[in-house]
Amino acid sequence: MKKFFALASLATLMFSCAEIDNPTNEKFPINIAVNVQTRANDTSFETGDAVGIYVVNYNGSTAGTLAAEGNQADNAEFTYNGGGWNSDEPIYWKDKNTSADFYAYYPYSETVNIEAQPFAVKEDQSNEDNFWASDFLWGKTTNVSPTSNAVAIQTSHTLSRLILEVKPGNGFTTEAWAAADKSVKICNVKTNATINLATGVATATGDNGEITPLTTASNYKAMMVPQTVADDSKLIVVTVDGTEYVYRTGYTFKANTQHNFSIVVNKNEGSINVSIGEWNIDSNLVEGAATEENDDAAKTIYYAAPSKINTSYWTSETFGANVVSHTFGSPSANDGYITFDKAITKIGRGAFVDDMVYEVYVPNKVTVIAEGAFNYVSTLHLPSSVTTIEEYAITTVDDLYCKALVPPTISWNSIQSSPNVYVPLGYEDAYKANAVWGEKFSINGYQFK
Repeated sequence: MKKFFALASLATLMFSCAEIDNPTNEKFPINIAVNVQTRANDTSFETGDAVGIYVVNYNGSTAGTLAAEGNQADNAEFTYNGGGWNSDEPIYWKDKNTSADFYAYYPYSETVNIEAQPFAVKEDQSNEDNFWASDFLWGKTTNVSPTSNAVAIQTSHTLSRLILEVKPGNGFTTEAWAAADKSVKICNVKTNATINLATGVATATGDNGEITPLTTASNYKAMMVPQTVADDSKLIVVTVDGTEYVYRTGYTFKANTQHNFSIVVNKNEGSINVSIGEWNIDSNLVEGAATEENDDAAKTIYYAAPSKINTSYWTSETFGANVVSHTFGSPSANDGYITFDKAITKIGRGAFVDDMVYEVYVPNKVTVIAEGAFNYVSTLHLPSSVTTIEEYAITTVDDLYCKALVPPTISWNSIQSSPNVYVPLGYEDAYKANAVWGEKFSINGYQFK
């Protein structure tokens, strides 16, 4: 079982040089010893654990720059033997006068990218090995003069940790809760990152996925890549005897921070209290709700238009294969809704062919906006599930609100007008870097609810 640190723990890597005043020695070796400071239940490194060490010399009083190679020590591997740290190849000070910066990271890798070291937390952290294998540590000590005294590098957690307590609420007896089959998923989060070994900063990369946390006697816990989850995302799903209870929110996971969630699951109306701590429990609480979601939200299109939608162009493919049964609400002169017999997966040809549709809210399970979906729509709201906007999907739109964190696939002709595009705050650069989104449209950050 691999446990490195307590809830607010720090590791200290202690480096000492051999006696450097011996005039017969031209090289002054650096030895390594590890002292782990613990504050709770987590223990120290285990036999066989390895760290990578870089030593970067000063030029007079000017600090050197960590490089891929050519440093005083390049990615030197030190392995813990249960009582100390050993290296197959010794590392040395340049001389007894040149100061140096020390960098340390864990876990060791033979292949290193200094600016963007790839790392991924496990999607399945349900066992201890995978949970602890999802931790990344980094530390730096600057301007150390050659000395026989210890050189200390204080490491910190580059990633985040989530601790989740799930408790029964209304509708559950103590006996029923204890006997229930319960599971937890953390959804809509990135599990991949790159880490700058010069700064220790982790940047989330890749597509969203989900994490199965480690189950303990009192809670669930998972290592997380630091990132901002868009508002109204399905963040935590608690399944109790086959029924899903969902907590939707936007949230920011910070580096070296333990985020503590306490969820009360009610059969009717749920409540969630979230306390956030800098690797310690904080007294600030954010209230939310964990509820059983109404699937109508995934199969109902809300719209504002001067008249009922013209269905004469609809086929079985308009809203996804085999979704043909539908009912209309009773629209007023300016609004209405369409509810289908099952969740729809796309908006296709002929869906909205009125001369003017003022505003459309696309359901949250739709992935494709297909060719010929919209003629003219003033304001279009796309959920985070949308991945593709096909060619000639939208003739004209004035304002487009897109919740997707990853820019949907799009061609130059997918949207023939040039709308104002609103995307989740913090994800503007991803859209601007896209060859179509960034060049054709005005991209604006928006705080989605």
